Amino acid sequence: MFNPRPAQQAILSYTRGTMGIAAVPGSGKTWTLSRLAASLIQEDRIEDGQEVLVVTLVNSAVDNFRKRIASFLQDEGMIPGIGYHVSTLHSLAYDIVLQAPTTLGLPEDFSIVDERTVEAILREAFHSTYPRYMNTLAGYLVADMPGNKQRGILEKQLPDGLEQVMRNAISHLKNRRVTAASLRAALGEEHPALVGLAAEVYERYQQGLAARSGVDFDDLITFALDVLDHPSSAPLVERLRWQWPYILEDEAQDSSNLQEQILRRLVGRDGNWVRVGDPNQAIYETFTTANPKYLRDFLEEADARRALPNSGRSGRPILRLANALIQWTMEEAPVVDVRDALGTPLIEPTPEGDPQPNPPDDACRITFHYDGASAEQELDLILRSLKKWLPEHPDETVVVLAPTHRQAAEVIHALVVAGLPFTDALLRLTTSTREAAGALCRILQHLAHPASAKMLPIVYRVWFSRVRRDEESDETANRLKEHEALISECADVEAFLWPRPGADWLAAQAAGFGADAVAYFEAFREQLRAWHRLALLPIGELLTGLAQDLFVEPEKLAMTQLFGDELTRRAQPYLYRKDDLPVSLVKANQNMLKKQLDTLDAFQYALQEIAKDQRRLRAIEADKTGFDPEAFRGQVAVATMHGAKGLEWDRVYLMSVNDFHFPAGLDTDSFQSEKWFVREHLNLEAETLAQLDAALDGSSYREGDATRRSRLEYARERLRLLYVGITRARKELIVTSNNGKGKNKPAVVFEALKAWVAAHGA
Repeated sequence: MFNPRPAQQAILSYTRGTMGIAAVPGSGKTWTLSRLAASLIQEDRIEDGQEVLVVTLVNSAVDNFRKRIASFLQDEGMIPGIGYHVSTLHSLAYDIVLQAPTTLGLPEDFSIVDERTVEAILREAFHSTYPRYMNTLAGYLVADMPGNKQRGILEKQLPDGLEQVMRNAISHLKNRRVTAASLRAALGEEHPALVGLAAEVYERYQQGLAARSGVDFDDLITFALDVLDHPSSAPLVERLRWQWPYILEDEAQDSSNLQEQILRRLVGRDGNWVRVGDPNQAIYETFTTANPKYLRDFLEEADARRALPNSGRSGRPILRLANALIQWTMEEAPVVDVRDALGTPLIEPTPEGDPQPNPPDDACRITFHYDGASAEQELDLILRSLKKWLPEHPDETVVVLAPTHRQAAEVIHALVVAGLPFTDALLRLTTSTREAAGALCRILQHLAHPASAKMLPIVYRVWFSRVRRDEESDETANRLKEHEALISECADVEAFLWPRPGADWLAAQAAGFGADAVAYFEAFREQLRAWHRLALLPIGELLTGLAQDLFVEPEKLAMTQLFGDELTRRAQPYLYRKDDLPVSLVKANQNMLKKQLDTLDAFQYALQEIAKDQRRLRAIEADKTGFDPEAFRGQVAVATMHGAKGLEWDRVYLMSVNDFHFPAGLDTDSFQSEKWFVREHLNLEAETLAQLDAALDGSSYREGDATRRSRLEYARERLRLLYVGITRARKELIVTSNNGKGKNKPAVVFEALKAWVAAHGA
């Protein structure tokens, strides 16, 4: 039985009020929060029918919390599964919106639009709008550019970048609870081109969602808050506050303002709220509306402030290096405004006698290496090091962490050429998981809304891609496009799938479609009928059946099993088995089917959470894809630094720590978001968001200020990313740099930490 450390015991003594907890990497925050939830239940702090609500960021953590809380309750002789509810923030928002969709004017059968559809809607909205602004936007290009070169940039490179700018602008506006209509109302007759472009794209994007009776993931958060704030929702808010008298929040450093406000509404004036997180590990700020300042502010205002400073993950030399990074940032970072990027508490080793002791000092080694090498030479150095280390350490774990996916892919290629054993699971499974979950959730959407004509072409694309998976050509793409257009004409799904005599839609249209299309549609109809026959199975069996028809890739089949295991835990008693499918899914056995279809709708949303790309914010949740560093001993794991969060290895290589990937925020630094063809190094995304804010707030706007602020924000985040990378290492850490293409040099922080290691030893 694990005896809590003193810092953990101080948290477990909590009984009521608000408490903020700053937790260092490897401090056991999940264990502590799970134990606290179990203690509150065990000590009868909640009444019958009430639950401790545990809110976290990703689905993988949901499963982890459930298992831990259940284990603690079982140890005390209590029944697991009662008295607590674990949810992601997006799942919680979805549950809230489901309870009052008509309050917001949403149809009761609204759906969550998956990320691929979002991208398609955005692309159409942007490219139908951009041409009218193209000539005006030429004013943002560098001066004296030859006309033909300028035209090429305006037609290709600029729109490629601005499309993502518009996506982030829409997220920003929704985080401010600004609708497309209210933005238009706030704009005067004259406004900057970027603002006009954003306003029109936003309008078209929302129209695309409305045409699908859909909402996106940003809408979920906004709508949930709108529901809670609606005057008619007072009884709902009171009921939810009674149902969840305690709210425990994990990974609070990654919450946005609106996510925090949802929890504030649920907590109420005198409620009980515990927030755990590490502002030093907030590495998604420049990609999302999340910001660690919300947790920092809460730590100052909470009734009680606690810390989890002890970590047994890494050896003491590595902990001292991580602390040196914190102290250097706070005291010596060359740009004063960046010195708040990292803060206390410093990491402390575990106490003597702790069941998770730190690795011994003599097993630890830290190396900083730079000799003016190019990126290719840096990679060659890492390969030579691995060739020597791997045979001598067959039972240990090792990873190469790169700043970007492109560099990680280059590492994989080099490992293949060198013949070294490796795993690219952390890179590959992110895409495979998204693709598998995306295909499955589209089918679940159709099964949940079998009469929805708008789902037919979407499901047809999934099926067609499976049938023609080995034939990627312009001819195949054109055939799919033609078929989608034809099947989109079907307004009565039942007349296609389960036609009554004399009312067969396909038979009536066959003459105009051609034999090829009819043959495909007949095969598609048989496949859909087969999937409908699976619809009343428990969710795990349903997904397995779908996967056998959709996938041949072993990893996708295996992940489908994991999806089924996760969703089975959410299954309700009203999931029925039925041997024979009724002739019409739409009209027969309505009471039973309504419960089943509602449940399928909830399941497909959960899968959409897995499927969504979250705009490259984080790698796929490691434990849900089965990734465990210990399972790859003797192999080189490859990941991005963002994707490694939450994991640990015996030896860690951090590569490309130069002034391009880790700028200090100096005016002389180069920044990835500043394109060479944009004048005065303006960050068009930062400038767009600033112009929108100025228009909405009625404030003044000075060009360039937002770009300078974005540089500082990026520099802060990169310091936190380096901190995350360092704290992935248990015993050995090798940090390297390169000169890029001869234009870069080691990051300022690289040189500072290299000097610290030389002075203090490791």
